[in-house]
Amino acid sequence: MRRRAREGLQVRWRLDATRPLREQQAPTLAPRKPEHLARFGVQIPAIRDTHILTIRYMDFGGWIAFDRKLEEATAADYDAAIVPGGAWNPDTLRANPHALAFLKAMAKEGKPTAAICHGPWVLIDAGLLRNKRATCWWSMQKDLTAAGATFVDEAAVVDGNIITARCPGDIPAFLTAVGAQLVGRDVKGL
Repeated sequence: MRRRAREGLQVRWRLDATRPLREQQAPTLAPRKPEHLARFGVQIPAIRDTHILTIRYMDFGGWIAFDRKLEEATAADYDAAIVPGGAWNPDTLRANPHALAFLKAMAKEGKPTAAICHGPWVLIDAGLLRNKRATCWWSMQKDLTAAGATFVDEAAVVDGNIITARCPGDIPAFLTAVGAQLVGRDVKGL
């Protein structure tokens, strides 16, 4: 059953980015801040002062400005959290106590808490995947199961409010799963 978004839906997604934001092979993950994001209330908090260095494959991709520092973000300010993929972003975030506390608060409030590719590393370190069904980048399967999760080899896996996906090729299924959870709940601004 496909749900349709209500007219005027205002969704504020949390797209956390750290030092490098690695561009995957999808146009939705460009090394720049797309102008259409603000129209949907998307914000990009980060742990740097004003800009984030992006990486395109193994080359520098340029700098993007972000909306607020991670330390200033609270779960009450967001309807969903999305942990980015690539290896560097999640590896940096999993060591950040603010990121872990934020994700724990989002999950505790029952808000969609999502991760793609290596992003489930952060959910593991936040203690959110124990006894959950989840997926991830193929090389992380042992990490996932060692954390007490059940690995499922599907494009997007939803277990309660936790949503995971394997890779950039799964972005359509991943965003559909996140969107379905958002449409099925009251979203700020409605």
